[in-house]
Amino acid sequence: MANPALIVPLNSVEKLLQLKDQSVSYFLSLWDKQSGGFRFAPHQSATLMATSYCVLGLEFTQGLDRLSDEQKTNIISFLMAGVQPDGSFCDPLFRTEDIISKEHNLAYFQEETTTICQQALDALSALPPPPRDWSHDKRTLDGVVSYLESLSWQNPWMDSNPVMFLLSQLCHDVERHQKPELLAFVDTALDWLDAHQSSQTGLWKGSHPVSSLNAMAATFHFTFYYGYRHRPIQYTERIIDSCLSLQERHGLFGGKCDRTNLSRL
Repeated sequence: MANPALIVPLNSVEKLLQLKDQSVSYFLSLWDKQSGGFRFAPHQSATLMATSYCVLGLEFTQGLDRLSDEQKTNIISFLMAGVQPDGSFCDPLFRTEDIISKEHNLAYFQEETTTICQQALDALSALPPPPRDWSHDKRTLDGVVSYLESLSWQNPWMDSNPVMFLLSQLCHDVERHQKPELLAFVDTALDWLDAHQSSQTGLWKGSHPVSSLNAMAATFHFTFYYGYRHRPIQYTERIIDSCLSLQERHGLFGGKCDRTNLSRL
C-alpha cells in the first residue's frame, strides 16, 4: 500500500501540468520567426543567450516536440551563426557597456553563452559546433589547478560559475568530439574541489569565510561532474543536513536561484 504522505492530490497534479503547459506556451511565444531565434521579451531582439535558455526551458518542460522541424532548423542556424573559430560563441548584439554588474565581465558572459549554446544545440540533436581550441587556452595551458587558484573565491557562488562553464565545455568536447584526453582536466579539477570541501558541512570551504547559502551554491555548481565521472560525492549526509538548515519557516529557500540550487543539490 502506498504511503499516504507520498500521494499527490489529483488537483495538485493537474495544476502542475497546467503550469508546465503555460511555461511551454510562454517559451514558444518568445520565438522570432524572422531571425529564427528566441527573445527574452517580445519587444527585444533575439539573442544567443535567450535562444539557448528557451531551448533548454523547452527541453526541461518536455516542450521541444512543439517545435516544427523547420523551426528547429532555423533555431540551429541562428545559434551556429554565433560560433567563433576557437569554438566559442559570441553574440553580435552583446555590448560591454550593457553590463550593469560590477562582479561580471565580458569573459564571464562569453563563457556562459558558449556553454549554453553547446547545450542547446545538443538538446536539438544538432551536429556539434567546433571544439574549443584547448591548445591555446590559458586555463589548460597553465593547468586547471593554476586557473582555479587564480580565482578570488571571496564570492564562491559567483566564482564557481566560470568553473562550471569550463567543466561543461570540456565534457562537451569529450562526448561530441571524442577527446577523452580532456577528462584529465576534469578529474584534476574534481580532486582540487574535493580538497576544498568542508568535512563539517559538506559544502565549499575556501580561505575566505562565506555564508552557508553562498557555500551551498558553489557546491551545487560542481555536482553534475561527479555524476558524469561516476565519482562519489564526499559527506553527502552533511550536505543534506546543511541544505535543510537553510530552509525558512514558510518552507522555501531564499530567492529563486537559491531554491533551484538547493532542491537540485
